[in-house]
This record gives sequence, structure tokens and C-alpha cells, in this order.
Amino acid sequence: MGRVLLDNVYKKYPTQPDYTIKGINLEIKDGEFMVLVGPSGCGKTTTLRMIAGLEDVTEGRIYIGDRDVTELHPKDRNIAMVFQNYALYPHMTVYDNMAFGLRLRGVDEETIRKKIEATAKMLGIYEYLNKKPRELSGGQRQRVAVGRAIVREPEVFLMDEPLSNLDAKLRVQMRAELVKLHRRIGATTVYVTHDQVEAMTMGDRIAVFNLGVIQQVASPEEVYNKPANKFVAGFIGSPAMNFLDAKVEGGRVYLAGVELARVNVDDGEYWFGVRPEHVKLGKGVKGKVDIVELLGGESIAHIDTDAGRVVVKFMGVPVSASQNVELNLTGNRWYLFRKDEDEKCVFFGGKSEV
Repeated sequence: MGRVLLDNVYKKYPTQPDYTIKGINLEIKDGEFMVLVGPSGCGKTTTLRMIAGLEDVTEGRIYIGDRDVTELHPKDRNIAMVFQNYALYPHMTVYDNMAFGLRLRGVDEETIRKKIEATAKMLGIYEYLNKKPRELSGGQRQRVAVGRAIVREPEVFLMDEPLSNLDAKLRVQMRAELVKLHRRIGATTVYVTHDQVEAMTMGDRIAVFNLGVIQQVASPEEVYNKPANKFVAGFIGSPAMNFLDAKVEGGRVYLAGVELARVNVDDGEYWFGVRPEHVKLGKGVKGKVDIVELLGGESIAHIDTDAGRVVVKFMGVPVSASQNVELNLTGNRWYLFRKDEDEKCVFFGGKSEV
């Protein structure tokens, strides 16, 4: 079983006053592709390295399958890691790079050869087995690093931003190839990225990190459509969700003095959230178009309103700079977030409970 369980895990470095990881509880199911996503410094890579055994756990326990691996050396955890820089030995051929770990474990050369040839054919790198890493492109090196992990047949694959050194076009291609590879192999995979597009397109589930705390764990669809709090709502989605100052009085939502909707929440100050693709032209808040960005069949308009700047994503180009418009902000999905420390979502598109 390749299940991974983090039980109330903390991490504190001696040189830092506060915990880097603050009580993480996370179960990654056997065969699941779990993506850890968040901004730089949020703790996602530290968490991955603790699973790998490359970082000590300050408090809590880590389990892989039925084993408590918290105190085990990385080589005893039956995991394979793919690093951001691929970590290939430059003086070795592709074949020897892929064989290195197996030889350390005492696997016989005939078994090694069969494993490497089968994996290399699957990854499309068979013809490069006698080449050195310097003779390969970035995408080919990335395949070698993945192949080296596959031939070990680990319980868990750990991937630390393996696509970040590739150009944009190749990154899109390799995302799709890694997803297909996971479906074929079916091994438990924990994948770290700061790129929310990677997270949304690759993960069975996403764990959104911020400041050493998991903010939400759910499917990509749920994280996008039903964010747990303002941070998740603002981090997932491009362009980012609009947040405007709102007031609720007597069960009515007001934005810059304009009544938008009726809700069943307590009176007070809130953040009103609406994604750019859910704003429509129509009766509502008045504004003036400042900038229009053309994206082929789509456009993104930056519109100044009395409630603040609103970014709108349109199909086509229905508005132009300096044009006066009126925006319907509640014609589709919209959200209310509490203005408190947690900034939890308390209202979603007409439903009082998220």
C-alpha cells in the first residue's frame, strides 16, 4: 500500500523563531496524485522533504503504508524523488544514471537491463541510453529523472517542481505526459508546485498551503468553485478573483451603496468575491474601462468602479478603453468572506453554507 499519512506534523528550524510547518494532517490515498501548491515559502517543499526523510520532523509522525517512517533513513522508506534540477550524474550515461539506484540495492544486471529498456521505451528515451545528460534537452533530462524513479518501483513518487526549468510549451506537453504516466503506473504521487495551473490540471486532489498551514484539501473543481477562505479563492484562478469591500445590513449586500443581493448572514463588513469570468455586462455597479488586454479570442478588461477596480474576462472584445459600463456582479457565482483573521467563505452563489 502506498498510502501516505502525515499526523499532526510540525517543523521548526533552530535559527527561526516560529514553526515552518504548523500541525499538518494529511492523508494521501494509495494510487492518488496529490499536488501540494502554494506561494514561495509556504512550506510545501519542506513537507515533501519530510516525507522523503531529507528533513527531520520536529513533532508528529509520518506513515507510508502501514509503516511509521518518521525516524527511517530515506533509503529505507521505499520512495523515489524527482528533483527540480533532475540531479543526474553528468559523467554517467543515461543507462547508468537509471541503473545507479538498482545497483546500490544489489539487483542483478540482467534484471536492471530489462527494467531500464522497458521504462526507456515507455518514456521515449530508449535511443538516448548511451548518451550523457549534457547531450540531452531539458525535456529529455526530465524523462531520464522520471525513468530513474520508475525503475526502482517505489511505493511513493515524490516530485519537487520537476517542470519548472522547462520552457512554457514543453511544460504543457510534459504535464500531460506525467498525468498519462501516472494513470499507466498507478503509483502514489506527491507533486509540489507553485504553479496553480499545474495543480489544477494534474492533481486528483490539491492541498493548498500558506504560511506552513494547509488551507484546503479537495479536488481541483471544489477548490476552484468552493474555496474555503479568501486566500484559496485568491490564489487559485487566473486572473485572480476580485475582492471588493462589501457591507451586509438587514440581510442585504451593499457594494459602494448599491444593493446587490439578499443573503442570510450576520450584518457587518465582508469581502465580496467574484471571479473575472463570472462578471457580466448589465445592470449593477457603474464603472469606466481603463485597460483592455487582448488574448486572441478573449480579452481582459480592467474597470474602475466606485467599489474598486474590477478585472473582467470576456469572450471576444465587447468593451474598449475609456468606455463607461455597468457590471452585473451577481449574475453568476459570487462569494462573501468574513473580514476576520480566518477570512472564511460564508456565502457562495446564493447558498448560505459552503
